[in-house]
Amino acid sequence: MIYFHNVRVNGILGREGSLLSTLLVLLNSQAVDWAFRRIAAVHANGYFAANRQSIALLPICLPEDAAAQTEFERWGALLHRKGRDIAQERQGFLSWLSDAVGADLRALPGHAHLGRTTNSLRVNS
Repeated sequence: MIYFHNVRVNGILGREGSLLSTLLVLLNSQAVDWAFRRIAAVHANGYFAANRQSIALLPICLPEDAAAQTEFERWGALLHRKGRDIAQERQGFLSWLSDAVGADLRALPGHAHLGRTTNSLRVNS
């Protein structure tokens, strides 16, 4: 893998068969995101600085053998697809809701709660 950093541009370039997809599964996980948001400096518009010092402190442990890596990547790809499907479903619902109420949802009070992905919004039975 090749890592590059230049002030505001960061990236990871991987080769076929490298640990890149495993690393991306970890970097995109909620656990690592949670840790990152507590370590990294907050910048304009709520963005976080991903520098070497903050990334080095993240709780990342890569699988040691090829079979574990393959299984990990399979689960990571599945979670990615599920997350994408949920985001598409949510966007479709919000578009339908906007049409149904005849208003731009972003103009309504509390609009930020409509797109939340946390488990804090539960239906009581």
